[in-house]
Amino acid sequence: MNAERLLAHYEKIADAPDAIARLRRFILDLAVRGKLVPQDPNDEPASELLKRFAAEKAQLMKAGKIRKPKALAPINSDDIPVYEEIVGWIWVRLGEASSLITKGSTPTSYGHAYTDAGVNFVKVESIRNGVLRPENITSFISEETNQFLARSRLTCGDILFSIAGSIGTCAVVTEECLPANTNQALAIIRGTQPVFTREFLLKSLQSSVATSILGKARGGAMNNVSLEDIQNFVVPLPPIAEQRRIVAKVDELMALCDQLEKSRTAREETRDRLTAASLARLNDPAPETFQTDARFALDALPSMTARPDQIKQLRQTILNLAVRGKLVPQDPKEGVVKEVALAMASKGRSQGTDTIKKRFDVPRGWKWRATATIADQITDGEHATPPRITDTQVPLVTAKNVREGFMDYAQTDWVSRSTAEKAWGRCRPSVGDILLVCVGATTGRLTVLREPKEMVLVRSVALIRPNQEIDAEYLERAIRSPVVQNQIWASVKVAAQPCLYINRIQSLLIPVPPLPEQKRIVTRVDELMSLCDRLEVSLAAGETARSRLLDALLHEALEPAVDRLEAAA
Repeated sequence: MNAERLLAHYEKIADAPDAIARLRRFILDLAVRGKLVPQDPNDEPASELLKRFAAEKAQLMKAGKIRKPKALAPINSDDIPVYEEIVGWIWVRLGEASSLITKGSTPTSYGHAYTDAGVNFVKVESIRNGVLRPENITSFISEETNQFLARSRLTCGDILFSIAGSIGTCAVVTEECLPANTNQALAIIRGTQPVFTREFLLKSLQSSVATSILGKARGGAMNNVSLEDIQNFVVPLPPIAEQRRIVAKVDELMALCDQLEKSRTAREETRDRLTAASLARLNDPAPETFQTDARFALDALPSMTARPDQIKQLRQTILNLAVRGKLVPQDPKEGVVKEVALAMASKGRSQGTDTIKKRFDVPRGWKWRATATIADQITDGEHATPPRITDTQVPLVTAKNVREGFMDYAQTDWVSRSTAEKAWGRCRPSVGDILLVCVGATTGRLTVLREPKEMVLVRSVALIRPNQEIDAEYLERAIRSPVVQNQIWASVKVAAQPCLYINRIQSLLIPVPPLPEQKRIVTRVDELMSLCDRLEVSLAAGETARSRLLDALLHEALEPAVDRLEAAA
């Protein structure tokens, strides 16, 4: 083993997404490879344990207390992982080292019902983090049913191993869980105590070495495991004294992993608080300190940002600042936006600035405008589903084609040109239009149509055609901002699925600056979004590099010394 380099580089890999989990698996792998504690030549060899146990099993079979098991094939080199010879160890099939391997039963298959209380009935979900606890058991059977299902009654020290669903989930049955029974998804491994401490065998079964052996034996993927697979499962058998030393060392190192995990969680929580505080100061800016807060946030956020969700928050903050007039300075020479009230015909009233300003005060020269007052047309696509065809004539655009900021035609349905021409009487998209998803889980997602393309819209996609007072690119970014997205989702009517009606789209309130400032805002937003893109690429590259380094160090640490010497030669 060469774990020194792993420890030397730990700081570089500590923030890999699964570093602690893999370190835990690494510890278990070392344990079952004889790499965790030194061997003691004074320990009784494992072969003697197995001989003694074989004699005891023979006596039990002769007395009729256990059944004679099926003969198991001898172990060959292909059955075990590559490893250096370990003094005092042997590899055994699990059937050789146990007195019984069976599985549970389902009470209802025999006409028995579950009860509200009574004998514990253990299922895979009762096992959490490798431990079976009474409080996690939520199913029960009567004592009568427990006696009927005699084969699957549990005893203290049994090891449960999941053979269906979450393959390999395992735990030891303790006295506090008894009386108990179990179902057919769990194998029961019993009578291993003469050769194994239950703690060592459990850790052995939890290791990735065990998983690889089982997968290899079954030829690959494991949707379920048979009892025969468990009987033939190859496990390492060290001397009993060494098993106890290994378990003590594993527990010590797992406690260290717990501390590392707590430290990492604390680091992430601190980073999250700093990031959240910085973004909060920008999202609810104080005029007298905003410029200082903004400089600090833009300088510090790249180093504080460690997860994709934080970059998503940063993008939302940029859009929020954009529609509050905080990204670029105002120029009085650029004029003032006209104030126009939207007649709310359905309610018989007008919505003017008195209601609008309650959101927040916009900069001088800006005005809150309803979408209907800055658009020449707001409509949606075909209400009736047009007939699809297999020929690629005219694309039928649905919610799946509208992505955040672009159109995706990878999965496209098609309609005939004659169908399209009929649909165009209602709605014919053109360059500069905004397409907005208005039905379904992605309601509120939108893009500007930037390239000319004939298409037909369905009901789930709305069209907004900006007038001369609004830049389409600014309007698209404004609608993507939290200010407008919150309005959208407050307006969504949920029946079978979310639905944003046209009259709601018409009355969305948009903070509108003078046209020249709109264009400057778009330029600044795009610059900052490019920074976010670079942060995402850097973050992904860093995670990949840390994962690869972790892979290399773990491989090197597990590589047998003789292999390293041969490689060096």
